[in-house]
Amino acid sequence: MRLALFFVALATSIAAEVGQESIEYWNRVGRKWLDAKLESDVGTILAAQQTPPKNVILFIGDGMGIATITAARIARNQNSGQADVNQPFFFETFPFSGLSKTASFDTHTTDSAASAVAMMCGRKVEQNTLGRLPGHGNKCEHGEKAKIRDGIADLAIDKGIDVGFATTAAITDATPAALYAKDVHRRMEFDSAPGMNTSNCEDIATQILSHPADKFKVLLGGGHAQFLPDSVGGNRTDNRSIEEEWAHLRPMQLAQSRVLLTGTEDFVHHTPEEDQQLLGIFAPLHFPYRVDENLRNSSSVPRLSEMAVKAVQVMEKQTDSRGYFLMIEGANIDKAQHKNRFHLATEELSEFDRAIEQVSNLVGDDTLILVTADHAHALTIPGYLNKSRSIFERDGNVSSIFFATGPGYGDGNRTLYTAEESMDPHFAQPASFFFNDARHGGEDVGIWAKGPFAWLFTGTLENTQIAYNIKYLMCLDDKEKSVCDLRKRMTEKQQNEDAERIMGATTVSPQSQSFHILNTSLPIRGTMIALLVITCVLALLVAALLVLLLRSTFRGTVKPSESSS
Repeated sequence: MRLALFFVALATSIAAEVGQESIEYWNRVGRKWLDAKLESDVGTILAAQQTPPKNVILFIGDGMGIATITAARIARNQNSGQADVNQPFFFETFPFSGLSKTASFDTHTTDSAASAVAMMCGRKVEQNTLGRLPGHGNKCEHGEKAKIRDGIADLAIDKGIDVGFATTAAITDATPAALYAKDVHRRMEFDSAPGMNTSNCEDIATQILSHPADKFKVLLGGGHAQFLPDSVGGNRTDNRSIEEEWAHLRPMQLAQSRVLLTGTEDFVHHTPEEDQQLLGIFAPLHFPYRVDENLRNSSSVPRLSEMAVKAVQVMEKQTDSRGYFLMIEGANIDKAQHKNRFHLATEELSEFDRAIEQVSNLVGDDTLILVTADHAHALTIPGYLNKSRSIFERDGNVSSIFFATGPGYGDGNRTLYTAEESMDPHFAQPASFFFNDARHGGEDVGIWAKGPFAWLFTGTLENTQIAYNIKYLMCLDDKEKSVCDLRKRMTEKQQNEDAERIMGATTVSPQSQSFHILNTSLPIRGTMIALLVITCVLALLVAALLVLLLRSTFRGTVKPSESSS
């Protein structure tokens, strides 16, 4: 008996572990959460009244935790002379908001790769992995069975829905790569990246040439070095120019064309046309910070807001479009905080918010806009600093913006910084422990929603729920329930109710005794009434036929007797 119980417990443990590695597990989680929303009193009413979105735009503020938003909001208002107003960011005015849980498959605090896969595929994966199922190690030895093929991008492309992204990071960076990269470590961005020679993996840059990325409508960001050979200043040792190879791929459809933009001038002079596929790479790696661009009074790269608008314009130009999914990332919010440089992060968040506002003003009522973060940073706002002073200053010995880890720790010999030092745009806020790059924070992050069915993104949800809800609203996964099924059921219900109403309104004259039963007050359903009407009509036809037959028979028997007389 004990041995049997042991094996039952072991089997249960294994099933639970395997369950979390599978999409079925996370689909069950998503389905249960979504059903609770849809079956609530409010959900039932709203679902019946709203038309599902045709397009979905997902804005990801990388590293944009709640404390980051609060501190950046204060700093922005102080810079604009509105410190007492505490004016919210544009996305904070969206009518619906919630919280997203960010833990990865194997850690409480996620990295950007695992969190992006969760939001764009709907399942938890291991840290630092892209498009790879948990439990398959760091080498590409398992073929197709290790690859994730049910992400938003894969399913959307198969349905004829357009996909694209814009980012201030390299196109091969973790968040954008989560849309398309398969079975690869996030650091394997080019052919000679560390670990590539023993991994048997396809580098991330090369994967823009294969499904699903080769069918994307828009790819905008940085990362020239990952796509170009070392002979022209790139990182590749295989002498390939992936950019040129992409430009010479066959377009998705014969009517389409591929357009390659390799600099700001190309971007400025580009005019979106119907049925274009657009690849724009504007920096050697990641974009420079907006603060640095402003200090130099230069525009070496397009602004995120400009790329976001361009991406929407290209998407909207598609002929006979079935809709689109667009991801827009403010990557430098995170990269600035990794160095504890909060002045830079504030300006990056403001630019991110500017992109959201401009896109929101550009799209129609058929577009759902979501704003969230992939993770937070270990940032806090301690002390009781007076509002009359800059948020970057100290309250006595306590910094008002403080990181748990990062280069702001310095050499450990802590000195009190001055107000003047704190206003340096590249000033590193203090940190408790030294790391070259500050560690992320594990707390929940905000999610803000606007547009059709935005109310589905309220409350506290797993970050996998974001992908599940998008698949549901865009009817992407044929194996799962979707809003298309809901609309179909609602249409059928409406048609039945209309038929019942019509049949119920069909009354028969009281003088007709044969149909007197239809005028009673019995609660007969419309379908029963229809059956009774048909039965009565058939009975009359049968009676008429019998009368004709009897008459014919009677005449046939009478005539011979008359002739014999």
